[in-house]
Amino acid sequence: MKCSRCGTELPAIAGACWSCGEVVARPEVKVGAPVADGDSTLAVAGPSAYTSASSGEDVTSSAANVDVGRVLPSNRDKFGPSDRPDSQLPGMRVLAPRPSDDLDPGTMTVGTMYLRAFRAIGRGFVVLVAGGLLAFAADVAVTWTVSRVLTYLGQADQSAAGTLANGLTYFLVGAPLSVGWQYLCLRAVRGEATSVADVFVPYRGRLFDTAMASLVQGLLIALASVPLMVAFAAVVLLGVVPATVQTLPEFEGAIMALPAGVQLGLIAGMLAGLLPPLVVAARLSLVPYLVIDEREGPLVAAAESWTRTRGAARMIIGVMLSGVLLSILGVFAFVVGAGVGLMIYSLAHAAVFETVTTRAARARIAQRTVDVYG
Repeated sequence: MKCSRCGTELPAIAGACWSCGEVVARPEVKVGAPVADGDSTLAVAGPSAYTSASSGEDVTSSAANVDVGRVLPSNRDKFGPSDRPDSQLPGMRVLAPRPSDDLDPGTMTVGTMYLRAFRAIGRGFVVLVAGGLLAFAADVAVTWTVSRVLTYLGQADQSAAGTLANGLTYFLVGAPLSVGWQYLCLRAVRGEATSVADVFVPYRGRLFDTAMASLVQGLLIALASVPLMVAFAAVVLLGVVPATVQTLPEFEGAIMALPAGVQLGLIAGMLAGLLPPLVVAARLSLVPYLVIDEREGPLVAAAESWTRTRGAARMIIGVMLSGVLLSILGVFAFVVGAGVGLMIYSLAHAAVFETVTTRAARARIAQRTVDVYG
């Protein structure tokens, strides 16, 4: 049968269209009444069981069938609760479509993500600014306090105690507040009610997972950076760059003293070495959303982020690089513009998560339909 709203082809027992969310109105079928479904004939034996008309064998009662035709939680930005009871599947709630200006998730371009970001700013600018300032102020206040305490105790930032204190401060304060800010942006992109308190969501039972997720992300990106580190070590060992170089100005001076061909070779090698960590960072960039919004563990979130971003790495890298450019341009715009650039980038990145999540949800529903109905 076809969806009455968008015309998408649906299986006979679909409860809702996975393309537009339209709840399928199905006629009442008496127990034992044959229903044509492809080459087989089924007879409905109850709300969640389907029986072969010829043999009476129960062919559909597994949990997989419960998900078929159901609008997944990942699509909750488009579908709100319906007042109509679910007569299709016991114990489940029907999600009815509500008006939405979301773009087609198949249109996965950098421009589309930033268009959704600007729409989100128009819906919740004040809350976004207040939430961002609150997160920034809290992070600065705690970091400054830790620094003062270390100074009072006679410990430098580079000491073992200073390194440990600063690391704990980042994982327990900086990273959770950053994730909270991303969650606030995600709610704004979805058009949901937002609050400045959303930046503290990680502290509502998700602090450990948030901190560990940040650690897992950092370790995996560092592993992807190993080839670049090895190449840099080789350059130093071969004497191309003196081993005595310790500061950035000294490094730049040593590079400028080299022949033009060697300089171009080093630049090309550096860009090639930066590609693996950049790709890994893009593929794992959805981890914070998965930990907070879908309550996944750190390792599961990393694996799911890698799976969900398949085929979208170039678009995500484009969003990330354009976000860096926005922040740089914002610095020249009276410095305050950097905050605006960061806000736009964060909203665009949240739009990336929402888009690829919607795409993944549709693919899963379609695959379950194929698995069950052939």
